[in-house]
Amino acid sequence: MGTGIQTKTLILVATAAILGGSLYLFQQKLPPPASEQAVTSAKPVFNLQESQITGLVLKQGEQALKLERDDQGDWQILEPVAARAETGTVVFLLNLIATAKTEKSLTVPLQTADEFGLAEPIATIEISTLAQGTHRLVLGGLTFDRNQLYAQADPPIIPTDPLTIIVVPLQFLDAINKPLQAWKAQPTPTPSASPSPP
Repeated sequence: MGTGIQTKTLILVATAAILGGSLYLFQQKLPPPASEQAVTSAKPVFNLQESQITGLVLKQGEQALKLERDDQGDWQILEPVAARAETGTVVFLLNLIATAKTEKSLTVPLQTADEFGLAEPIATIEISTLAQGTHRLVLGGLTFDRNQLYAQADPPIIPTDPLTIIVVPLQFLDAINKPLQAWKAQPTPTPSASPSPP
């Protein structure tokens, strides 16, 4: 009777070891969860550094804002008015352009451009650079979850079928939806003379 129990115990232990080993090997071959894949597959929208950008043209409907970096490295508004640009506002947009990553790329028929907000885009940003010429970023509508924007990076001037669409950070809306006054540098207040003590 003792031998039968030992044999059964050995068989159970061997079976458990085989099943455990098989499960371990199976899990090693599984791909990482989707969220991990999205992080590792994210790629830059443009391969640019902020310092390489020399000019921007932001078009929203019929309005256009033209910015250019001068010889001293300061940003100037050239259109619709000539003025010194607010550095913080410009740098926020530059940083987004230089660091934005996209995790998703879609290929869709040209006739569906309207569904992605690209038939009449929210904005088009033309980016002039030192070495790479000009890039274009066309911003379309919100994604289904309203956490990102559909966009096209360097699309052809005349749309082709099919369209290649990417998703970009929603922060682009914060960076571009500003009144002209927010793009202008605010004058620094002159210190008032303090009265001299008696």
